[in-house]
Amino acid sequence: MPIASALVVAVFLLLRTPTLAHAQNSTAAGIEALGRNDPARAGRILAPLARSTASSNPIARFFLAALDETGFGTGDDPFLACHLYMSAAGAPTPLSGPARARVEWILQESPDLAGHCDSASEQGPGSEPKPAPAARGADDRSTRAGVEAFVAGDYPTAAAILRPIAERNRRLGVDAVAAFFTAAMYQSGIGLPRDPLRACALYMRAGPIYSDVTTWFERLNLTLARDTYNEVPAEQRDLCQLLGMIGFEHRFEPVTFSLGPGHSVAFTLRDGVEAAVRYQGHEVRQSVAANKVDGLMFLPLRYTELPARPPALGSRHFVEILMWVPASDTSWQLDWTLVEIVGDAVDVVAREIVIDSAGQDAPGQPLDLRSVVVVRNDDAGRAEWALLSAPGARSEFIPTRSELGEIRAENAARDRRKAIAQPRVPLAFPRAPAFRYIDADGCADLFVFAWSADGAEVLTVRADRDAVPLSIAAPRTFDLSAAGADLEVVARVSNRAGYDWGLCTDVRGVQIGDEDEAWRAVSGLLTIEIAPPGIRVSQPWRRRASIRLSGAEFIGPTGTRVRLAGPVTITAWVGSLGGPTR
Repeated sequence: MPIASALVVAVFLLLRTPTLAHAQNSTAAGIEALGRNDPARAGRILAPLARSTASSNPIARFFLAALDETGFGTGDDPFLACHLYMSAAGAPTPLSGPARARVEWILQESPDLAGHCDSASEQGPGSEPKPAPAARGADDRSTRAGVEAFVAGDYPTAAAILRPIAERNRRLGVDAVAAFFTAAMYQSGIGLPRDPLRACALYMRAGPIYSDVTTWFERLNLTLARDTYNEVPAEQRDLCQLLGMIGFEHRFEPVTFSLGPGHSVAFTLRDGVEAAVRYQGHEVRQSVAANKVDGLMFLPLRYTELPARPPALGSRHFVEILMWVPASDTSWQLDWTLVEIVGDAVDVVAREIVIDSAGQDAPGQPLDLRSVVVVRNDDAGRAEWALLSAPGARSEFIPTRSELGEIRAENAARDRRKAIAQPRVPLAFPRAPAFRYIDADGCADLFVFAWSADGAEVLTVRADRDAVPLSIAAPRTFDLSAAGADLEVVARVSNRAGYDWGLCTDVRGVQIGDEDEAWRAVSGLLTIEIAPPGIRVSQPWRRRASIRLSGAEFIGPTGTRVRLAGPVTITAWVGSLGGPTR
């Protein structure tokens, strides 16, 4: 090599050496080591920078404090982490917010450190030099470029690069490093507007709760999620957790619908979609849709007012909640939930998947949703919802306000019957029926049964409407002594309380040792009154049957007879889907 060329190379290497040393021992290099999940190397790089007395390096001090907390720091001074955090909290960097929160947490957990954190020892070699930031390509939008801008104090550039990476949908990949720095800027209000809620959600979103592999930055994010969760107002903490799960591109638009004088409903996000109903001077809140799939996107809520039936009841108020939900990396489903506001309550009427769509991104084109699903009154004035597109096209009537109360009462009765069925206590057996019943139910056309308080006795009434002359025009009375096989009244008793009779169901829980016997009515009067069908909008095939049994005599399996002491009255719903409506 010519002498002149050798001199040029030697001079270049001499000039280049400090820059290489700086790159390998800089704050950015320490952070990069943490990003590679190498906290031991990061500690070796950051310790001399953080503990130097020559100049302040609050970013290095913050990370060395975090390393000490996680067991990767020097660990030679019990006050060091608290002191380093306090030093970082007093510097005008975005890490002042999380550093301040850590100091508060440490002092809360270790009150004996109060007054000592600001006096812990600092010693070590010289501080990091302050060269100009390394040149980057104008189109470099990587996490590394954003961190370099952050360390250099160029927080607007750091935010512009890191925020889109941090806030993207999880299915595109979670970047715990970008999430940390973006959340820190939100938490402190430096580089981005102060937003503790968004900081909390970002820390939580990029923590190990939602990750298959735990990295150092994910553990740090989880720690800071706890800190910021306490900073967020109590009424927003559920929303922090929700945003941590579904992300920030949800497109939900809060909206309030006026339903009448002094009556309104407001929909917001909290722990899912929450409805706040103002009615007669008070407010009631309840969750109505709690889908928490990452990346879901809402469409604007739709309000529909329908005339009630009969008109004297006023109007009925329905709201449709629609959201695109990722079904896979390349497909989406439109989730549709219909709710009705009744007084101060919000009842969920139906929930369906109404559209399947292929593609990596949620469909963005305008949708003619009224051609897909609709809420309306039919020609008879009954409210219904209808799916209009194949292959799942169908419609269902929506129960009226009075029906909802009746259905709830029936469900409660069934729950009581199931609860009774738990303690299977042995009883005297055989024995005569007592004819004391607490509730009744029915099915088919026509079968009615009533049960006793302990579930050990039932009374059944069966009439074959194809053979027995029943009419909805007027009650019909029958003499049981002249009745044939098409009309029967039977009292059944069992040897256990909580007996599973298996009536109006295909499932029966029979156990070893279960016994029962039948007592058949052989005389007395049976009156059956059937209401017209269609009383229930949601179940037009069902009708109410009222039954009165008086003066009846029953005969048991051994010929023993027992007579009713007084009349027994039963009321229940009967009928089945597709059954006769005459």
